[in-house]
Amino acid sequence: HALNILGTYRRTQNADGSFPIKVDIATGKATDAACCTPAPLLCLVERVRTSYGVSDFDEMAAKAEKWMMDNTMKSFNLTGQFEDQRMEDLKPYQNLTNCTANDFADYLLNKNELSDAELAAAIELVRFAEDQFVHWELAADENGFGRELTPCVHEQYFYETPVDASCAETAGSFMGIYRRTGDRLALEKAKALLNAVTRAQNITNGQIPTTWEFNSGQWDYNRTFWPNCTYACVVRLLAMAELLGE
Repeated sequence: HALNILGTYRRTQNADGSFPIKVDIATGKATDAACCTPAPLLCLVERVRTSYGVSDFDEMAAKAEKWMMDNTMKSFNLTGQFEDQRMEDLKPYQNLTNCTANDFADYLLNKNELSDAELAAAIELVRFAEDQFVHWELAADENGFGRELTPCVHEQYFYETPVDASCAETAGSFMGIYRRTGDRLALEKAKALLNAVTRAQNITNGQIPTTWEFNSGQWDYNRTFWPNCTYACVVRLLAMAELLGE
């Protein structure tokens, strides 16, 4: 099934290496001009090659990576590509997100052979995510109460909300920088973000809420629980435990 999915991507890849983000299910033709940022796809190609010896999609991945470097990395239009947000009507930079930046940074930082230029690109992506979306500390409201659990990471411009997965994935990117460079500050930032995940966690049942606002109408552990976000937290918590030898 995974190889069939990759085959579909290969068939729908544009000549310049990009991929349409939405296609007609019957024809496979793009329904608009929006292109996806293919970092998760590149990770999948890497996995089937390293884990299963399948190299059939290497050329597709190389073209996609070149497109990312020649386009997204030059424009830094790291637009959100969420299933509940339309893309075709977006203006450039209208809905930036940490997710696109962290996905590609994570892909680069986990390459077996990483060039100096690729490392610099990854560091710049993480710097962007931190600058735009990480809140190490927030001013209290007029009554002296915090509005959100901090440190936290907001998801996107159209959803300026602290999300557990965004926190975890940004921590993962900082861990990647530490592994590649030994930058102690990057490690401490990763630890601070993942410590926040443990503070948000329900100490009784272990559930990690998806959003972290201190608001009686929104701080609802049932309403704000997305399993995929929890999975991202679990993966990064385990990675930190391994990194620290715990």
